[in-house]
Amino acid sequence: MALGAKPGQVIRMVLGSSSRALLIGLALGFGIALPATRLLRSFLYGVSPVDPAAYIGVTVILAGAGIAAAYSPARRAARIDPLNALRHDD
Repeated sequence: MALGAKPGQVIRMVLGSSSRALLIGLALGFGIALPATRLLRSFLYGVSPVDPAAYIGVTVILAGAGIAAAYSPARRAARIDPLNALRHDD
């Protein structure tokens, strides 16, 4: 914001970087979950190890939680006074 960014741009920037990390984590988790289905069969009751609805549901829930967790710091970053941020920068 000290260089002219608007609060909306700061929120978009923080959520964008968080979303990239979230997508990488979801992709890695999905990539690990598929081969691990043999190990997980004994823990699953009433769900097929490769049930698309379960994978989609878990992905949506985790993505929603990740975005919700990133939104609060993004709003806080957008409300910081640029002069205070520059003054306290070490």
